[in-house]
Amino acid sequence: MKRPDLETLALIVEEAPDAVLLLSPSGRICFANASACELFQRAPQELHGLNFGSVVISMEPTEVVIATGQRKLVTADMRTLSLKVGDHMSTAVYLRDVTDRKQIETILIQAKETAEHANRAKSEFLSSMSHELRTPMNAVIGFAQLLEYDPHLNQEQLENILEILSAGRHLLELINELLDLAHVESGVMQLDIQPVKLCEVLQGCLDLLQPLADQRAIQLSYRCDGALKVSADPMRLRQILVNLISNAIKYNRRQGSVHISVHALDNHRICIAVEDTGNGIAEDQMNRLFQPFSRLGNTDDAVEGLGIGLSITQRIVQLMGGSIGVESRLHAGSRFWVELPDATPQNAAIGIAAPRAGMSSSPSAIQGHVLYIEDDGANLRLISRLLVERLGIRVTGAATAREGLALAQHHRPDLILLDIGLPDKDGYKTLSILKAEPDLRDIPVVALTAQAMRGNAEQGLAAGFTEYITKPFNTERLLRSVTRLLGPSPSSKPVEGNGHDGP
Repeated sequence: MKRPDLETLALIVEEAPDAVLLLSPSGRICFANASACELFQRAPQELHGLNFGSVVISMEPTEVVIATGQRKLVTADMRTLSLKVGDHMSTAVYLRDVTDRKQIETILIQAKETAEHANRAKSEFLSSMSHELRTPMNAVIGFAQLLEYDPHLNQEQLENILEILSAGRHLLELINELLDLAHVESGVMQLDIQPVKLCEVLQGCLDLLQPLADQRAIQLSYRCDGALKVSADPMRLRQILVNLISNAIKYNRRQGSVHISVHALDNHRICIAVEDTGNGIAEDQMNRLFQPFSRLGNTDDAVEGLGIGLSITQRIVQLMGGSIGVESRLHAGSRFWVELPDATPQNAAIGIAAPRAGMSSSPSAIQGHVLYIEDDGANLRLISRLLVERLGIRVTGAATAREGLALAQHHRPDLILLDIGLPDKDGYKTLSILKAEPDLRDIPVVALTAQAMRGNAEQGLAAGFTEYITKPFNTERLLRSVTRLLGPSPSSKPVEGNGHDGP
């Protein structure tokens, strides 16, 4: 194909939608196309010979703010190209007006900051008010309970006291829900994640809710393998189950049924499903289910509550690394399900793995001392139990880099597991200190971290980590790595005993 002639090229540049300038070696404008004249709001003769720097307010490598002939500021994306014109090097400058886009971005950022500030203020208000209301409510309920056992009360007085107690307890539940909502929205809810026997918690919830079911002649049933465990906060798991089951009872038809099924999934998760025979949920209301203060589209005033239980449940489930969903058909009932990490010993993704071929489950198979530096208490307890119970080795825990370095000097462990996101000194700095100590430099150090972006592992290995294992970790791989690094032979120094030291 024949190259276009100079006249054609000049026409293309002149008609280009972006501003095109050609600057002399001294920075003066030698050429400006029509879009440049429009951008600067100047005639071609006004731009010709003008020093480009004289109209520049600020400049970054890819962005420039310029002053136009009408005393307006314009923000433009900028690209430059050095090229030889005759015997001199000149600079071609390409500009695209992004002023409107920048203004929109600024408005969006300001709106986001305003919304976040309002949300924080709302959460702080709810938290403060909830705490303030709890104190008098506890007094109301407490004194009502004292009166309840007064032997001098007649039947009418006793019934009045029971009404006060019922209303007081209901109000306290609403206050607790508001407080929970404030906690999850402000990000201050603390969870104690641990392996929990699911069926025991489920049975306790059913015992609690049986009277509510009896009031509406609702039949409760469940199916659950007693060996199943989930990785969860026990108290919050109970709260999740109580909310889902109580909703299934309250929004059910009279003399209906609620069935809870529990089963393990192939992705190392356990599914808990709550099915009811209620009226179901219309499709146009499904997207409002998990919004605060939405009561499933129910307008029956007999159903008590603020409509924030599902919103709180969803956020707690997510904080525990799980997911929640719903399937429903109008007039045919609903099925709410929750998936949580499986902590059952024989197949848990986190927890204690079953012995594999070539790996002995006997505590005497290997010996050694592992130092685990980790600020998350749940992770520290999990790894410690895993190594102690499956491999029978001694584990010492440290919650900070400073504590870990001191323990490393004192104990001279055979292996160090090191989190990278430590509160006082990151894992890389800690590793460099370990490698600088003659007595510690030969100890293998394994990174056990949530930093799992592309290139993180390569960076860790290049820094000197013996291995780089990401969370959530694969139990089998971790046990293999520890076994290999400690070796099947007894440790070269005496082992004082198996167990878990430290926090």
